[in-house]
Amino acid sequence: MAERFSSGEPRLDAVLGGGLPANALNMIIGPPGSGKTILAEQFMFHNASVERPGIYLSTVSEPLDKILRYGEGLDFFDVQTIGTSVFSTTWARRSTTAASTISRSAFGR
Repeated sequence: MAERFSSGEPRLDAVLGGGLPANALNMIIGPPGSGKTILAEQFMFHNASVERPGIYLSTVSEPLDKILRYGEGLDFFDVQTIGTSVFSTTWARRSTTAASTISRSAFGR
């Protein structure tokens, strides 16, 4: 079986066949208020490390500080990982510099 990323929640991982596929682009999509941000953060905080950083790309218009403020109330949220193993940015439509900015901040390039 292919490597999978655990959510840290055994029942959710069972529903997902062991978690999300590793070494893949995993898109979490759905209607507003369906829990996409929380689910993405759950996987991000459980799996990201300095050696294997996670990048959370959002297309929402909510400011990052609002997303982080709400996240701080969740058990899995670890503010110490922000900027070291967990990175987040809003993907702007037609942005020509977003990818290079993410690469430089996440991988020190």
